[in-house]
Amino acid sequence: MEDARDRAQHDEKDDDRMRVNGLMGDLEAAIVSAQLLRLEEFRDRRLAIARAYDDAFARLGLERPIPAQGVQSIVYRYLVAVRDASRFIEALNSRGIGARHPVYRPLHHLAGAGGAFRHTDRAHRTLASLPLYPALTDAEVDRVIVGVRRCLS
Repeated sequence: MEDARDRAQHDEKDDDRMRVNGLMGDLEAAIVSAQLLRLEEFRDRRLAIARAYDDAFARLGLERPIPAQGVQSIVYRYLVAVRDASRFIEALNSRGIGARHPVYRPLHHLAGAGGAFRHTDRAHRTLASLPLYPALTDAEVDRVIVGVRRCLS
């Protein structure tokens, strides 16, 4: 909590320690306000893209984490499980498809905990995040689907 207060009042300090301004300015607030008016549209587009991926990838036998029953996901990320996520991501990236790991590096590795979290390590090795954002066009969605098919064959 003290760290949050320190960041919020970054310009009211006598010491010269580097700080990041975590406050939202007028421009950011205006952008967020405009985007919030489109929240349902963005959610619906994400769901439509996820359904297109679901339909295409069901025939490929790709597995993906499924939300618990009764939970409505906003599908922030579209994750697929593959044998070697790094290799799969590289193959997609070489085709101009911006796939990536769900997180750059698991937190326990950054903290020096090594292999203490084997399920997290397995998820990092096997899960790939595919492009999924509201501005993605239908043609781009089709391109991702074709790229995934080619990388798996």
